Amino acid sequence: MGSWRTGRFAFVLLACAVGISSASAQPSSTTVSLPTDFVLPNYDRIPLGQSEALEGGAFVARAEESLASWYNPAGISRNSTFIINASSAVFEWTKVTIDGFTVTPTSTTQNSLPAFFGIVAGSPPLNTKDWRLAIAVSRPTYWSFTVDDSLASSSSTGNERLNDTSISSFTETYLAFAVSYASERHFHYGISLGLDFTSLSQDQTASDQLTTATTAENYLRTFRVNGTAINFIATLGTQWDLTDHIRMGAVVKTPGISLGGNTDLTYESLTSTGSQSTDLYLHDMNAQFRYNKPFEGNFGVAYVFNKRASIEVDVKFHGSTDQYQLYGTSQPVTVTSTTGASAPVVTTEAFPAVNYHARSVANAAIGGHTALGPYLDFHAGFFTINTPVLDQSGPFKSVDLYGATTGLSVKTSHLTGSLGLGYEFGTSDTFTVADLLNGQSVPSTMKVSSLSLLYALTYTF
Repeated sequence: MGSWRTGRFAFVLLACAVGISSASAQPSSTTVSLPTDFVLPNYDRIPLGQSEALEGGAFVARAEESLASWYNPAGISRNSTFIINASSAVFEWTKVTIDGFTVTPTSTTQNSLPAFFGIVAGSPPLNTKDWRLAIAVSRPTYWSFTVDDSLASSSSTGNERLNDTSISSFTETYLAFAVSYASERHFHYGISLGLDFTSLSQDQTASDQLTTATTAENYLRTFRVNGTAINFIATLGTQWDLTDHIRMGAVVKTPGISLGGNTDLTYESLTSTGSQSTDLYLHDMNAQFRYNKPFEGNFGVAYVFNKRASIEVDVKFHGSTDQYQLYGTSQPVTVTSTTGASAPVVTTEAFPAVNYHARSVANAAIGGHTALGPYLDFHAGFFTINTPVLDQSGPFKSVDLYGATTGLSVKTSHLTGSLGLGYEFGTSDTFTVADLLNGQSVPSTMKVSSLSLLYALTYTF
């Protein structure tokens, strides 16, 4: 099957939801059957910034202005005045193809996705040449996916028809306050304290029917999740001007400290064969939702030829997490079983915890710029966004992404603007997209490609 969706550049990210489903429960079973997921939780999938986004995000050593609050808070102290910056992936066209279904449609949509807004307080209003303050809001992860597909199969066990409709999204928003200090020995130091808001939303309906010469077996399921988890994160950064041309930068982000999270969770399914039927129901408006942010360490080396050209290479590392419960509830699932004209039998069973375990990942980025004239610069960058997903049978899909960005920027005495394009692509390993009522499994792969239009504006007072 194929589908696509838009959200921000790149593709694109990220954190956590569930997508199209697999109708795996048998009619005689009272076990909760959860849908499979097509969310990509790849970290930092959204390109942030003006020059930064156009150069593949390789800005640990060269970060400055308000974007330094995200890339490296030490760079904030390189500013001398008051600065306002805003950037966005104006439109993102994302195509997702999932094999295994009867029809593989191709479609497109577009979304405007704000990615960054930040302010740096220099002199004025601060009466100091060494200290700088910044506040910023960024959205480094965004994934949105819609699917409406079907599958039909015939075998010795009968004829089967599966239909699935799902709308899911996964976003991360980061609010940070940063302080930076510039020493007289070519060192810059910075620290930022921030709140990370990770949100997951899914609305999915699936139906499956298996017919034979003597029986008809039907299955219908509705599943909804809509929650947000909050983490506190501290970031330490430094930059060192080794020579007039060589800069080095390093950033360390602490693992997130959970400040809580909850989700609205709804599950309902109906299985029927002849005169027998089983209904499962659960609705918890305050179910538990958690998304653990791992340790992060970034290192970059840049060579600044002059004010007209520079290049940087970065290595970015995210640590692993222990297995934890992504979402779940202590409320029981109500099971109502009916056979013919007999009285319904009502029992309960536990809702299965949905667990997640992120593996450690290393990514690389290279980017740079060169002047084309006194006011015009050309930018380009390449990067990887490897997946943290360890097990594709869990709540996320594993797709390593590769991408490139390029564009132009124009600078005047106070106003700077940029316009560019970004492209990302990747393919997953094989996974099971559906378990049918006839006992067969449907293998699939997930192919992703994304094209984004990027812009940014910066005003220096």
